[in-house]
Amino acid sequence: MRKAPKLTYSDRFYDCAYLTSGVDTLEESASVFIDEKTWQRLEDAKAYASERNKGANQAYTTKLGGMEFQIKPHGGSGGAIFILNNDMYTVTIRGGNIDYNLSVVYRSRVLWADGPDVARQRIWSVLLREMAPRQPEKDNPDSDLCDWRRVSRIDFAFDFHSPEFSEEISPNMIDRVICHSSSKWRWDFKLAESDDRSENKEIDGYAMGRGGRIQTLTVGRKDSLQIQVYKKSDEITEKSQKKWMYLLWEQAGLLRPDSGKHDDVWRIEVRFSREYLKQRNVDEYEDFLKQKEELLAEALKSRRLTDKTADTNRRRWPVHPMWSQAIDMAGDATEFIDLSNYKEEAPEAVMRKIKQDMKAAIRRAVALKTGGADYNWLHGHNLTQEILAEVEADDNHGAKMEEYSERYKYINRPL
Repeated sequence: MRKAPKLTYSDRFYDCAYLTSGVDTLEESASVFIDEKTWQRLEDAKAYASERNKGANQAYTTKLGGMEFQIKPHGGSGGAIFILNNDMYTVTIRGGNIDYNLSVVYRSRVLWADGPDVARQRIWSVLLREMAPRQPEKDNPDSDLCDWRRVSRIDFAFDFHSPEFSEEISPNMIDRVICHSSSKWRWDFKLAESDDRSENKEIDGYAMGRGGRIQTLTVGRKDSLQIQVYKKSDEITEKSQKKWMYLLWEQAGLLRPDSGKHDDVWRIEVRFSREYLKQRNVDEYEDFLKQKEELLAEALKSRRLTDKTADTNRRRWPVHPMWSQAIDMAGDATEFIDLSNYKEEAPEAVMRKIKQDMKAAIRRAVALKTGGADYNWLHGHNLTQEILAEVEADDNHGAKMEEYSERYKYINRPL
């Protein structure tokens, strides 16, 4: 592992409160033998889903190792033959001619609720009921059986509450990012290599925002090491809807009973690719755990946000206060969240949308039937009764109900 540069830290007062940190994304792959009976059962389950596929690519329930999954009616890229999902994992199975023929993607909910250790123990105990480790042939012929599994990607997140950072972040902040890398410029801005061995190298980066506000600052590439700073509170409300994260922030003391909102939460997310980890002799997740503090410190120091000073040597600029907190917390123990009693808002939101659509459809039908603007309740009532009768008389009613049941299978569970 490279030695992280020596740094100075900013001594200015800064409104920034550390909330939590932990693994937000984890992907693993493995080289396994799959039992013939298991393979055939998956083939049958996939065929069942394919037969019922009417263009929506709806997955249908099956089991693997005693755990319930939904299997897709199709394969995928990279030689994927079977794709199975549930509210905790995505398992992809490829042909036996591929060295690492199985992959597992962990949903962020299970990582924050149960922790990577428990989540890993659970899924691998399930998978190994119907599979067995095998020796990867092409990757390293001389390796022993412990090399049958490897980590493909790890994203580690640090969350902070900082109204001051919301005011401070701007396109000019790009000039205060110090980094070193052998990668080339690709997107909105380029940053010069800060290492003495730079040889005029540059690194990728880009900034994104909305309404004149910067919401995301990204440095590096996903196929190596990438660090992204983004407004997590906006990302939740505008995209992911992972409002269960509020509970984790509240455990850390972020309470907003006045507005019910959790604004100004910023995330520093360190994204380690397989190639980057491999260069640092990190093959399995256990290797990452042993080196976690060093890996995070190296990443955050080699790609860092600083406070600009009059010093002409940018490498001597002090580290930004929020960034320095992340470095300090790199070895901190992660706190997890109890989601056993958490209730998603999604079912109520979907039901509200369905009711709105039904009310609009009834009004349109009544207006079409009567040719007038006045609502006739009898026509509405009769139309509803006609639709219910047709639903129950449909020869495919059972199959359609099964499809919708599968579609909403995990809607009550946080993902």
